Amino acid sequence: MHRTTRRTLALAGALAAGAAVTPPAFAATPNNSPRGAAFVQENALSGNTVVGWSRLRDGSLVASGAWATGGNGGVTQGAPFDALASQGSLVLDHAHGLLLAVNAGSGTLTVFSVHGATLTRRQVLSTGGSFPVSVSVSGDLVYVLNGGGSVGVTGFRIGAGSSLTAIPGSARSVGITNTAVPEFLHSPGQVGFTPDGRTLLVTTKVGGTVLGYPVRSDGTLAPTPAVTPVDGVPFSFAFDRRDHLVLTDASVSRTLVYAVGSDGSLTRLGASAPDGGAALCWNAASRHFVFGTNSGSGTLAAWKTGPHGDVTQVGGTGAVSAVGDGAPLDLSVSSDDDHLYALNPLTGTVQGWSIGSDGSLAQVEDVAGLPQFSPATGGPEGLVAS
Repeated sequence: MHRTTRRTLALAGALAAGAAVTPPAFAATPNNSPRGAAFVQENALSGNTVVGWSRLRDGSLVASGAWATGGNGGVTQGAPFDALASQGSLVLDHAHGLLLAVNAGSGTLTVFSVHGATLTRRQVLSTGGSFPVSVSVSGDLVYVLNGGGSVGVTGFRIGAGSSLTAIPGSARSVGITNTAVPEFLHSPGQVGFTPDGRTLLVTTKVGGTVLGYPVRSDGTLAPTPAVTPVDGVPFSFAFDRRDHLVLTDASVSRTLVYAVGSDGSLTRLGASAPDGGAALCWNAASRHFVFGTNSGSGTLAAWKTGPHGDVTQVGGTGAVSAVGDGAPLDLSVSSDDDHLYALNPLTGTVQGWSIGSDGSLAQVEDVAGLPQFSPATGGPEGLVAS
């Protein structure tokens, strides 16, 4: 049954550094017990904070607290509502029980330990550059993408006690020079490892390229990436169950599918027709489907990818799978593949849908109370669900 709710965060009091403001305990019934968690970073210029919820069996969210990152958020120049203009600014590392958050305004990365739906701040590390916008983890390797100044990536290794240390000689350029706070279209879109961890990929919106860096045995990257031009504006990516790269083209709102070679190069396998929306920028994959947000039209779409990289839009070309609050950005699929969540910075809300066996979406949650985007103060960007 379609069910829409609007819940308001109850997070009273001042935030102490690294300490949680925790709402009253909730009573979960045996048939609707906690199944995971969800986290969003508020990305305020005056001090970044991560907000958390317990995710219940039916997909609803119950606030669990808020934690200061120890750094400041950031806003790209000219951003209409997407402060960081990137995917992957907040990432869960399930293997080590960590949550990684970029602090664009401070040039730092915050490392939290995850305990169910609560966090403990462990480290705040320099990213070795300006305006970090995206982070990715594979095994014991972490790479951060700095979007300002000399745009590039920097690597860290997760060691004893799940602590991160910088990898000497890991910094690599992506061949773009920006101002310290980049213009939102000039900032790169995402950094991410391939599922096998052998290649690190970076999307450049202004360059219209995807860069692929082979990962070497010492955790550093090949000095020169393979550069694949994209006919459009490559923004975000996810991987389907066959480990194909599923890339958004924000220029015409379509989905592109590639195979990734051992040298980091991409081979096009398939492409969808334009999905009927505007500014397809963020995406996320479940086991059987890929979902995307059309931020310019406030809609969500879904696709099924085939064994050879063919792409079919769920409901037919141009079908709207769901309507977002304002301009939906980040997406995340729950770890059990049952629910999809979207962050809406214009309204300060998180929406949730149950995922049907045919890829259809039925809304189950709408949480209010996050700060709304403003160029003067920042706004939420970065969403993960477990």
